[in-house]
Amino acid sequence: MTIAKKIFCRYFGKTFLLIILHFISTTTYAFQGNILEAHFDTGTDGFTYVDDAFRATNQPVYASGIYINNAGFSGGALQIDLGGINGNDILNMSGGWRRSFVVNSQNNVVVIFRYNLIQSPDYESDEVSQVLLSINGTFYGTASNDYVDTIVGDGNGGGSETTGWKQAFIYLGSLTTGTHTLTIGGFNNKKTTASETTQILIDDVVVVHSANVGPIADTGGHQSIPDKGDDGIETVTLDGSGSYDPDGSIVSYEWSENGNPTALGEIATVDLAIGLHKIMLKVTDDSSSTGTDEGTVIVTSRIGAKALVNSLDLERFKLDIKTLSDFGDRSLFGAGSPSFTNAQNWVQEQLEAVGYTAQRLPFTFQGFPRDNIYFTKVGSLLPDLMYIISAHLDGRGGGGAADDNGSGSALVLNAARAFAPQNIETDISVRFIFWSNEETGLNGSNAYVNERAALQGLEDPAGSQIYPEPTWLGIIQHDMILFDHGIPPQAEQIAMADIDIEYLISSSQADRSLQLANTLIAGNQSYSTDYPAEIGTDMCCTDSMPFRDFTASVSIRENRRRAEIGNGSNPQYHQPTDLYQTYSEADFRLGFNALQMTVGTVAELVGAKDISTAVSPEIVSSLYSFKLEQNYPNPFNPQTIIKYSLKEPATVQLTIYNTLGQELVMLVNAEKPAGIFEVKWDGMDDFGNFVSAGIYFYKIIAGKKFSKMNKMLLLK
Repeated sequence: MTIAKKIFCRYFGKTFLLIILHFISTTTYAFQGNILEAHFDTGTDGFTYVDDAFRATNQPVYASGIYINNAGFSGGALQIDLGGINGNDILNMSGGWRRSFVVNSQNNVVVIFRYNLIQSPDYESDEVSQVLLSINGTFYGTASNDYVDTIVGDGNGGGSETTGWKQAFIYLGSLTTGTHTLTIGGFNNKKTTASETTQILIDDVVVVHSANVGPIADTGGHQSIPDKGDDGIETVTLDGSGSYDPDGSIVSYEWSENGNPTALGEIATVDLAIGLHKIMLKVTDDSSSTGTDEGTVIVTSRIGAKALVNSLDLERFKLDIKTLSDFGDRSLFGAGSPSFTNAQNWVQEQLEAVGYTAQRLPFTFQGFPRDNIYFTKVGSLLPDLMYIISAHLDGRGGGGAADDNGSGSALVLNAARAFAPQNIETDISVRFIFWSNEETGLNGSNAYVNERAALQGLEDPAGSQIYPEPTWLGIIQHDMILFDHGIPPQAEQIAMADIDIEYLISSSQADRSLQLANTLIAGNQSYSTDYPAEIGTDMCCTDSMPFRDFTASVSIRENRRRAEIGNGSNPQYHQPTDLYQTYSEADFRLGFNALQMTVGTVAELVGAKDISTAVSPEIVSSLYSFKLEQNYPNPFNPQTIIKYSLKEPATVQLTIYNTLGQELVMLVNAEKPAGIFEVKWDGMDDFGNFVSAGIYFYKIIAGKKFSKMNKMLLLK
């Protein structure tokens, strides 16, 4: 059996192909022969464990490696353990498994292997664990990194963090003829307790010759862009800067929609109408190999977002905080409490009453049964994509846990009600989650991520258009949103009170998280009536933390968690005084502004709209303008698209002329309402004859209000 067949059978059997998937992008490795293959089903297959294998570490006591016959992705695996042992503060530990291999002729080489990185719960945000690979002492990683994967600590408590089993394809470039040494293992930069341990499992290592490696195209994934000018068209930036070529350079970037070229360049701008657009990026490298990636862009109207925000009610928000507080502190330490169970059942009753179906994800805490409860608004266009709006329902302190976290839970409850009506439709799904066991160490959110991360975007049953776990586009967590009285805290709300949006700058999704935070800032400016918002970079100790390396993750609070809440900004924090009556009207209004911001922002992101309400001609007219766009593609062969928009109803004539001013074909001659339209010209005249190559003109006349002519070029 050839190496290609071996990899195909073993990897395709586990849903992997020789086509390498990068989000939705594809590039191809042309494998030519195997150099090394090890699956560890009966032993170490010639690999030898080495302490202090990476980054010049010197802590052999805190590193070890063993072979385990049943811990692999399939069968056995090589294991590396770092840290633990005792409570000493130790810096920089590493260990790896090593084996030499021979390259008989100079050629490009690829290493393929599976790994599972597991970090125990107690690591802090300055403590990092990594999967590493080196050849002859030189590091190779994913993209431009010198590591394969990484996990950053999320604070004391909670469950273990894990990458789950992943497969890495590491391009080494051209290796010279002779013997080379491969080392695969892990590194941890710091541990301070005996309970801080890092484990790396390695399986299915294959080293193969490869011809040219095609470039990796990356559109950046999905974008939701509001129509900020309310004219039906928005200028959208297409960013292909995440694309790269492992063994050369990219020489061209081509953007297209529905097969029609729209733009060129690594970063390009296009004008897109309200609606869903599937954008393809094709990149070509200096060896003429290509890679493609498809992303989606939804341009959304802000009318639906404004309507949802206007439906929010401050008094209802306050009443929900009071109801949750009246149940008690909803503690889930040990066996838990009736106050939590009663509150959780009440939330379920509230949202089932407005049409949602409750779902629960069970887990255990110290041997006791627990569950998270969640509700989903399914998207009509992209049900396989999802934003999460969440808060933890449990509390502590013996009082009513009104602020921590009755306020955040009330926000999620009111947001879910706003999106609930059947006449409110969203393009993308929205999930509303009420976490359990946040106060005991993020146990509920960790359980959710550990179980659901691998299920993202999977259709079940196949062909049903049902996605039990849509792909996460972002999570917006809410945790304590009422009390901004300064430091030291004053009796009344301070004049500079604001909403804090935090993300974690050290996370692998920091750029996406910052983008989501900035989108919330824009939403705050558009929808919050009284208070501004600001961004912080040190998100911690909340249920968005387990998501931080999977998707855009932010936490919304009254104050920054470490710098302010952790330094005494709220004297009610975890105290019996955290009661509804403790807070003022201004405090509740601060929380309500956070609700307005979240609902407005998410409504824009998911394209919320009222599908039952007839929009008045005045509103329609305010959305659009008279416009004739440049055809695309241009130049073209054999067909092109012409888009135009109307501010008000009109009799429209759209005609093609040659350079002599002779009419060739009238594409449109009809009454049209206000809106955005497009028409295709296939290069034929009125008699069905294909016209010759050359310059042509297209002209629109819309009643007596608008007339314009553009030029286009037909190639043969």
